[in-house]
Amino acid sequence: MNILQANLSFNGTPNTRAETKAIVLHHADAVCCSIEDIHRWHLSNGWIGCGYHFLVRKDGMVWQGRPIEWVGAHTKGANEYSVGVCFEGSYESKDTEMLAAQLQAGKELISYLLLLYPEARVKRHRDYCSTDCPGKYFPFDEIAQGEASPAPAFHSLLVRGSKGDEVKDMQSRLISLGYTCGQYGADGVFGAGTEAAVKAFQAANGLTADGKCGPKTWAALDGSPVSAPAAAPACPYPEPSGNIRKGSKGDGVRWVQWMLRQAGYDIGPTGIDGDCGKNTVNAITRFQRDHGLAADGICGLKTRAKLKEA
Repeated sequence: MNILQANLSFNGTPNTRAETKAIVLHHADAVCCSIEDIHRWHLSNGWIGCGYHFLVRKDGMVWQGRPIEWVGAHTKGANEYSVGVCFEGSYESKDTEMLAAQLQAGKELISYLLLLYPEARVKRHRDYCSTDCPGKYFPFDEIAQGEASPAPAFHSLLVRGSKGDEVKDMQSRLISLGYTCGQYGADGVFGAGTEAAVKAFQAANGLTADGKCGPKTWAALDGSPVSAPAAAPACPYPEPSGNIRKGSKGDGVRWVQWMLRQAGYDIGPTGIDGDCGKNTVNAITRFQRDHGLAADGICGLKTRAKLKEA
């Protein structure tokens, strides 16, 4: 699982959670939305920005909203002790079935959060408030159990605020390599000193110095080469049979948008919305130019073939 950063700009900084007793699941009650959409909606409510900590999109991409250690704004009465996870989509209709990619990503995210917060319990929004959220057809039981048995070599993603033996293990490795983790050393608490040590280690090893100990940082700490990215998941949308051009709409456009994003091309803040607008056309054109194709912004047979290679 890879957690993507949208670099949202918040209008303030709330308190840091003192404890985490719950992981609360929501649906966006919107067929299609990005983390930027939610951030904009919540700003218009007069909040400091996105109230959820994570958004799981239909394509299986997980986006961070509010920093995980902050008090959220998603469940009245439980924000002070919970992490909020939102799922793109509306699951109140019996005709709605969650795509496999989103379901798998949700299970992996819950597994990760339960490793970070082993005392937490997975709950529905409606367990706390008078609401139908996350919808009567949301696959709560399947997602809430997470992944049955993580691989033995699995390391949690550790961030500032994380606690426990894995943090202590990470700190011990850093200290053995000459990095200082603050005045308390390997105390199992991921504070400012440990974050500074992680950033310094990442910078010295050619990694993105974000202060978060994820798979690549763990691999470097283990002394093994940083592994290549895992194979991309199968696209959840059908490949179009004809050309996709400006004004095209539907799942064929979503296939193109999904493939472009997998190849590392920015398709704009609206994300995979099934609407081939300016941002998608620009991304197609950039991809074509980078891959020696006629840069006409139209995704035809040759461009689709190159997308599948990429």
